[in-house]
Parts: sequence; C-alpha cells; structure tokens
Amino acid sequence: MKRFVVVVVAVGSLAVALASCEKKKQAIKLSDPPKASTAEPPAQGTPAGTASSSSSSSSSSSSPSSGSAAAAAAPKLPPPSRAADGALLLSGTTYPYRRATLAPKVGGTVSKLNVRVGQKVKKGDAVVVLEQTDFALQLRQARAAQSTARARLDAVRVEWTRLRSLLKANAVPRSTFDKVDSQFKVAKAAGAQADIAVAMARRALSNTMVRSPFDGIVTHVYIERGEATVTMPPTRLCTIEKTDKLELHVSVPESAINRVSEGTKLRARFSAVHKTLQLEVTRVVRSLDARTRSFLAIAEIDNRAGKLRPGMFARVRLAQAAEAKR
Repeated sequence: MKRFVVVVVAVGSLAVALASCEKKKQAIKLSDPPKASTAEPPAQGTPAGTASSSSSSSSSSSSPSSGSAAAAAAPKLPPPSRAADGALLLSGTTYPYRRATLAPKVGGTVSKLNVRVGQKVKKGDAVVVLEQTDFALQLRQARAAQSTARARLDAVRVEWTRLRSLLKANAVPRSTFDKVDSQFKVAKAAGAQADIAVAMARRALSNTMVRSPFDGIVTHVYIERGEATVTMPPTRLCTIEKTDKLELHVSVPESAINRVSEGTKLRARFSAVHKTLQLEVTRVVRSLDARTRSFLAIAEIDNRAGKLRPGMFARVRLAQAAEAKR
C-alpha cells in the first residue's frame, strides 16, 4: 500500500514539473523580439540606419521639388577662361557656308551615279540620273494628244469662222452658230490642256536628272546604281557642301551679351593647321540656349585656298570692350 502511494506521489510531481516547463516555454516565446524583415539588405556601403529611409526618399522623388533637384544636378558647362589682359577665350567650330542633301523630284531607278564622296561638282552638274524610258514614253503620248487637240481646234475654228460670216449676213440661224461656238470653246480648252500635259511630261523627264544646286564637294552618297527612289518620303541621294567659304560658330556666354554684335572683331586660332585669322562677326543669334546660357556669334571665313575644313575646332579670343571697338 505504501509503495502505491509513493508511485502516485511521484507521478503527480512529474506532471506538475512538466506543466511548469510548458508554461515557461510559452512565456519565453511571448517575450522573444519579432524576427528581422525579409526585405532586401541595403546596398554595399550604405549605412544600416539609412536602409529604412530609402523607400521614403524614393517616394519623395515624385514630389514637385524633384524638378528643381534634377536641374541642380544637371551638369554645367565650365565658364570661359580669361587671358591675362581680361580678354575672353572662347571655342568655335567651322561649318560649310551651304549644305544641301539632294532628293529626287520623281520616283524611279538610278541608272547613272556620276559622283563619289570627295568629288568636286559645279552648279548644274547631273550628279544622279534616273531611268528615263517611262518618262520619255509619257512625253511622246502627251505630244500625240497635243497634236490631236490642235487638229480638232483647227477644224472647229474654220467652221466657226465660216458660220460667223454667215450669221452676220443673216444666212444661218443663231442656234446653229451658237452650237459651233460652244464646240470651238471646248476645242480651245482641250488644246490648252494638251499643252499643259506636254509641259508636265517634259518637266518630269527633265527631273530624272538630279543636278547640283551650287559649286561644292560631295561629302556623302547614300545610294548606288540600280536602287529605287521615291518622293514620299524622299530618298536621300547625296549631300553637297560649299566649302570655299566657311562659317565659324562661336558660343558666347550670356555674361558677354553686351560685348558681341555685328562687326565685333575676333581672333581665331586653328591649332590643327597652325593658322590664326582675324575675323569679324557678321551675324548674331538673338536667342540664348537655355541649357548652356550661351548664344551664337557667326563669322565668315574666306576658304578658297581650302586649308580649313568643316568641323574644325578654333580657339577664339574676344578682346575687351575698349579693344573690340577699335
């Protein structure tokens, strides 16, 4: 009996101990801190304290102040340098005096390509010739229609002249003359229409020859013999530049807006060819570039010797106001 009581007491003590352990485990779980978020860790080199603020900073980028922030972050051009005497040292670039990219006025297949890159051309030279067979046939057809219209007009004119004389003598009724008079007017209109058709066909045939609009040098050729051309959108054929006269475009900061005008003297140094020129501003662009806060001053260069090329860099000296007026 005593053994039974001892066993029961031991079992009860064990049950109490297990219940106490279970309560401690639950208390420990409740007191544990929440696990770390599974969000992506901050980028390498970013302080941990700033990781949680990244989302707020990214969301604030869409606020109205983002435009000013972007403008402040935009790269700024370095200010122009100054010489020891206070003169501004600017940069300039040469451009061709004229540039034209030729395109056909009629569609067709290139039958002749008479130029290559670097070739000199004269005004009026045929640089590209399109296939002319169809246009020549259209001209012949228009001329045949013109001949028919003229013959019809001549026949009606004779009848009209005869009936007008008879009408004056009251030998024919007025209605008869009116009928022939109407036919005569229609024949004259048909004759004029035929003349226009011939002129248009002749012009179309002439347009198969694409000519240079001025003396210059071919800088680009975009097609080859046998290729088809269209007028809409126009097919580029070649580019011609006039280089015996160049333009020097100088970028001037807004701080010098009162120092540059037509007639201002400039000195341009072309280091590539070891050449220095005294130039004069011929045109000034009156609006400023909002990005660079600068405007263009343009000077013309006589380049008949051909020593300068379009696209060359020049270091330009803009003298002080007192010196520039001399």
